[in-house]
Amino acid sequence: MTVEREEIIEFLERNVNLLWLLMDGLWMWGYKLVPTILVFPALTAALAIFVMADKTPGILIGIMVGSGWILLDIFWMISELYGITWFYTLARVAFLAAIACIIIESVSSGSYQKSFSHFRKWMLKK
Repeated sequence: MTVEREEIIEFLERNVNLLWLLMDGLWMWGYKLVPTILVFPALTAALAIFVMADKTPGILIGIMVGSGWILLDIFWMISELYGITWFYTLARVAFLAAIACIIIESVSSGSYQKSFSHFRKWMLKK
């Protein structure tokens, strides 16, 4: 992966986390419109990360876990804000999919700890 592409992915990861935080915080405070609008740039950034990232199994699993987590959150928020109950079911499916990805990666890598080594945002840089 080129340095430029790596920097773009890091930029996207930081911003998807910021958007996610804002979305959750505003939802918590009872706002409806702004968190709903933030869904679109957050999903766009997450999709861009998926498209740009290396397609190794461990990295793909990590991206799928992160995507499952944000989808869980988005579906839950929409269910609660707009009373669309089947979105709550989608949130549960996204949760189970993310857990399944963690289990699959843990088994295939032989280590639960190693399965999280692909989560760049959880790595400490010196």
